[in-house]
Amino acid sequence: MAHRDISNARPTIGFFNCAIFHSDMQSVWAGIYDVVRAHAASLVFFDGGVLRDPYGFKAQANAMYDLANPACLDGLILWLPAIDWAISPKDLSAFLRRFRSLPIVAGEKSFEGIPGILVENYQGMRDALLHLLSAHGYHRIAFIRGPEGHIGAQERYRAYLETLAQYHCLDLNLIGPPGPWEEQHGFETVNALLHERKVAFDAIACACDDFAVGAIRALRARGFAIPKDVAVTGF
Repeated sequence: MAHRDISNARPTIGFFNCAIFHSDMQSVWAGIYDVVRAHAASLVFFDGGVLRDPYGFKAQANAMYDLANPACLDGLILWLPAIDWAISPKDLSAFLRRFRSLPIVAGEKSFEGIPGILVENYQGMRDALLHLLSAHGYHRIAFIRGPEGHIGAQERYRAYLETLAQYHCLDLNLIGPPGPWEEQHGFETVNALLHERKVAFDAIACACDDFAVGAIRALRARGFAIPKDVAVTGF
C-alpha cells in the first residue's frame, strides 16, 4: 500500500491502546502527546479495546481499528500488551498485516520485527516485593493478578511467585484469580480473599495501580486502615 503524500500536510501518527484512562498509562499518553506537539504533527487515538476481548460485549469496540486507514496515517504506535493478550500470535500477525506499510513501534513488547519500548515488569514487581519483605517485614503478602494472557501481567506474577518462594512465605491461598485491568477487579479480589477464603494478610501487591485503588476501597469499607493494618502497593 502506498504512503500518502505529506509534503504539504502535518504528519499524522496513530495510537492503538485500550487503557488510556488507566492510571499507569497517563504518563505514556502525556509523553506521546508532548512529542507529537513538539514536531507539529497530529495524533489520532484509536480506542478499539482488546482484540477479541472475552469479557462481555467489549470486543465490539474492535471496529474502531477498522477506521485506521494506512493511507491516512504516517506512522503507528501500538501498546501491544493492552490490546493483544486475548488472541494468538498468528491472529495478531494477521491483524497487523494491514498496517505493515507504515513505520510502527510497539510499547511494552516487540513483535515480529516491530521494535518495542520494553518495561521491566519482572524486576519492577520484585523490587516492590523486596521493599515489603525487607524494609517492612511483611510476610503475608496477597497478590492481585492481571489478565492471564498479558505478558506484563504474567511477568509481574512470576516475580511474585519466585520472590515469595525465595523468602519461604509463598501461600497460594493469598493469590487472587486473573482478571481485567479494572479497579473493580481489585475490589472484588480483596472481598473474595476476606469473605470467601477468610485468609489474613498484612500487605497486598497489585499488578497495576487501578487494582490498588480498588483494593484500598474494599479494605476501607471493611474498616481496615491503610497502611497501618494492611500495606498496598501498585505498579
